[in-house]
Order: sequence, then C-alpha cells, then structure tokens
Amino acid sequence: MALAAGAFIGCFLLVFFRRKKRAVFCILCIIYFIMLFIITIFEREPGSRTGISLTLFETMGSPRANAYVIENIILFIPFGFFAMGIWKRKDRLPACIFAGFCLSLAIETIQLLTERGHFQVDDILMNTIGAGIGVLMALIRFRCRR
Repeated sequence: MALAAGAFIGCFLLVFFRRKKRAVFCILCIIYFIMLFIITIFEREPGSRTGISLTLFETMGSPRANAYVIENIILFIPFGFFAMGIWKRKDRLPACIFAGFCLSLAIETIQLLTERGHFQVDDILMNTIGAGIGVLMALIRFRCRR
C-alpha cells in the first residue's frame, strides 16, 4: 500500500519538480511515513492493546522485548536521515532529534487513544535515539559528499 501510494504521488511529483533528485527524495519520504503509520498504528486492531508504562527501561530484559527495542530504534533511523535532508544544515541537529521525539510522542498518544498500542516511555526514548542515529548518518553522508 505504501509503495503504491508513493509511486502514484511520485509520478505526480516528477512531473512538477525540475530537480529529479528532490522528487525522488520526496517519494522516499512519503513511502517511509505511510509505512511508519501502517506499522505503528494501522497494523493492530482497535481496542487490542491498552495501558501506559511511564517506567524507563521497563520493557528491556527478555529476548523478545530487546527485539522490540531494536525495532523501535531502526524504525526511526530513516526519519532522522530525512529530517536532515529536508533542513540540510548541521545546526538543525537538535531540531531534527526533537522532531523525532515529537513524532514518537504523537504516535504513542494515537496508540493510547485508539487502544492500538501501549503508551510506553521506552518507545519514545528508543525512537528518539533512532532519529538521532539517522541524523548522524545524514551528517556523515553530507560530509562525504563534499
């Protein structure tokens, strides 16, 4: 679904953007955001999960829980990369990481309100770390490009 929507919107953008690299970047951003919301919100049944966990590092320990922690980090690495690609200035590093925090908080709040996931502080922290890793990867890429 995300690929189909991205391809459709991408064809539209390729017609109107003169710079093809920018159009491809926008297509990838759209595909990423659609996939992010499918994975975090629409993949679960409404009312299937409820609860709030405000204890830091509560979800760590078992192999399955640690896999979820790693998944949360990996899930937001593209966000940090795309955020730096949008702003293209290294002084925006804190703003990109804060944007990752805000997006994660919004997703957790939506999960809480729709009962499609547990509101967990650990998820917000790990998603923010993932965004930070993505920002650092973008900085390395932009430096290597110069």
